[in-house]
Amino acid sequence: MKTSFFLTALFIVAIGFVSCENDEPEKSKACDIVSFKTDGTEWQINATNITRQYSKGTIVGSLSPEIEVSDNAKVIPASGSSQDFSSEREVEYTVTAEDGVTVKVYKVKATVATTN
Repeated sequence: MKTSFFLTALFIVAIGFVSCENDEPEKSKACDIVSFKTDGTEWQINATNITRQYSKGTIVGSLSPEIEVSDNAKVIPASGSSQDFSSEREVEYTVTAEDGVTVKVYKVKATVATTN
C-alpha cells in the first residue's frame, strides 16, 4: 500500500514537471544580411564586409540600400534609410537576431573609381 501511494505521488510530481516545460519554440539566432542592393544592383558580401565599386563621377552621398536579413531579424539602420557613403566612408549596419541577443555588425563601403 505504501509503495502504491509513493508511486502515485511520484507520478503526480513527474506530471507537474513535464507540464512546466517551456513549449515555446526556440527563437532563431540567425542575424545575417542576405542581400544588400542599391538601384537593383547587388553589393558584394564577404563575411561581415559589404562593398561596391561605382564608376567615376557617381555620387554616393545619399544611397538608400534595400536590405534583406535572416528571417525575423532586424537591421539598423533600416532597409531603405538614406546613408552617406561619400569619401569611402564605412557605414555600420547592426543585425539583431530574433532571440534579441545575437548580434552581427557589418561594415559597408562604397568606392568610386578614379579612372574611367
